[in-house]
Amino acid sequence: MIDASNVSEVIAESQYSSNANQFIPPGLAFFVKNTSAGNGSVTFEEDDKTPTQSQVAIFNTYTNFYINSRLYKTTDLQNGDMESDAIGLRFSEYFTTLGSDEDATKLDNPGENYAINNNELKSIDKQALPGDEHEIELMIVNYETSNYTLSFNLEKQPENTKVYLNDAVFEHFNSTGCRINL
Repeated sequence: MIDASNVSEVIAESQYSSNANQFIPPGLAFFVKNTSAGNGSVTFEEDDKTPTQSQVAIFNTYTNFYINSRLYKTTDLQNGDMESDAIGLRFSEYFTTLGSDEDATKLDNPGENYAINNNELKSIDKQALPGDEHEIELMIVNYETSNYTLSFNLEKQPENTKVYLNDAVFEHFNSTGCRINL
């Protein structure tokens, strides 16, 4: 749940190329996850509306380190088409590293699926600030073609934090600290 009135609930830039934000514009579908036992409910009140809110404005006052990564079919990237899937890592001293309800569970796509493997599959994973030898496991399944490109956007990266991509399939270590395993 994102509460825009709570300053601790600011969000980082979306890992997807969409302009979606914490506001639900007319005609937009969304998912809700019930994290407690029993039936859940969602109630919208008249005063919840924000009629002055631009439908495509990005609410981005996030000041912590984050990584957004997108999986593209290489031809789609070359043609300027959308990504097949995306993930987001958020880091703060206030987050827990072990997967929990503060994270966004991965919803399966009909095609390729790109996810963070942390206690279960995640599309957004909030973790404590990474220390030395911290590893994050990523996975890709349901390949539909043979050529893919991963893009990574790192923002607000602490100067003393290094990020490495370790390709476990081809045993290639790419130095770009924090190791991301794929």
